Amino acid sequence: MPSAGRLPALSLPLVLALTAALVSPLAHAADRTPSARSALPSFISELTERRYDGRSDDLLTAGLGFAGLRGPMPRAADPDRPTAAELRRQAVWASAGLSAGSGGGLGRLYGPDVDRGRPVSGDGKVAGVEYRAVAGSGAHSVSFVVQVPDGFDRARPCVVAAPATGLGGVYSMVGTAGAWGLHHRCAVAYTDKGMGPAFDDPHSGTVMGYDGTTGPRARLHGRTAFDAGLSDAERARFDAEHPYRVAYKMAHSGMNPQATWGRDVLRSIRLALAVLNRDWRAGAPGGGYTPASTTVLTTGVSNGGGAAVAAGEEDRGGLVDAVVASEPQLNLAPLNGVRVRQGGRVVPAAGLPLIRYNALASLLQPCAALTEPTAPGYATLDVPAARRRCAALVGDDPRRAGMPNGRVRTGCRASPRRPWCAPDSSPGRGISRSRTTTRRRPPPTR
Repeated sequence: MPSAGRLPALSLPLVLALTAALVSPLAHAADRTPSARSALPSFISELTERRYDGRSDDLLTAGLGFAGLRGPMPRAADPDRPTAAELRRQAVWASAGLSAGSGGGLGRLYGPDVDRGRPVSGDGKVAGVEYRAVAGSGAHSVSFVVQVPDGFDRARPCVVAAPATGLGGVYSMVGTAGAWGLHHRCAVAYTDKGMGPAFDDPHSGTVMGYDGTTGPRARLHGRTAFDAGLSDAERARFDAEHPYRVAYKMAHSGMNPQATWGRDVLRSIRLALAVLNRDWRAGAPGGGYTPASTTVLTTGVSNGGGAAVAAGEEDRGGLVDAVVASEPQLNLAPLNGVRVRQGGRVVPAAGLPLIRYNALASLLQPCAALTEPTAPGYATLDVPAARRRCAALVGDDPRRAGMPNGRVRTGCRASPRRPWCAPDSSPGRGISRSRTTTRRRPPPTR
């Protein structure tokens, strides 16, 4: 699963599938009444609207243009107190991924600066209106953003629903699916699926607002993206017993946002249709923007792909015309009556809970990373800590595996082929011969 800081651009097959889906709209459900068309959905608790002129700021590049997206991350004037606009600009910059270079064709064959395999002319800035909305509050909150470009095709209206990938924030798909939708004159609906970054610091009383800004709980009251739900007395007691702990929404909300991924994507679509109907303009369909008149695509990558699939499965009102998902992260139901074999062995389960995958990766990745010193990001690896992790998992030398009583013929010397060994190892040193290969110590606490 990709990280929130660097998100994969839409692959070429995914781009082609999106194009095919847009060209071939499917049948829709019946129209709604005019009064229902103009009202906001009842689940929306907060809605803000902002117009971007396409020069100083815009929908696709946050005012940076393609050149700015390829450059370093834009900095806040005051790094300790970034504004909502500065945080939005950084999120949009990260979603594009262009600063990582053109490896694999990004920025040349596909990406926010490419449309139908050809470079997009101009600086890439897209003027239009952006709506930001929230459903629920605190631990129950879900964030939405709808972007409507000035060039929105009102004769052939379309909406691209792009739920966030991974644990990313609501803007994490702007540079991928969002770029595709805006290039094709569609409105784009984003949601963080209730999993966006948010925290509560009991020690300082600092919390995060819906727009990413932080401040005292009292000042952001009613606009906090997450609250630990403790009274003042409980906070003081907890901070005294466990100082400098921080509660995070994903880990400590007590919610199961994955169970409502499909619902949240469908809600983002309903919100998009609602704001289109509120902003009535010449050329709009006579019956309004409804499932009958508007082509709707859902698309996503990893967790976002799983959310897009879930939306298609849960759609009972004819909202969704097509689902295009890349590497969707899905937890399937038990394989009742189905047997899966891989390499002659029966696969006992179709998948594990996401937390199990994260725990396994956290356990093994530091050790595995030592084997690829030329890999991107290796310079930031804590090599001594990674070597300690390897030693805790398999001992000083993994060649002991399968040897009687964990014995080895030689010691463990550090080399490019044995990066797990400590540099000062020599024959017979650093090896506990009393340990067996079946014993596993827990990884060291750092």
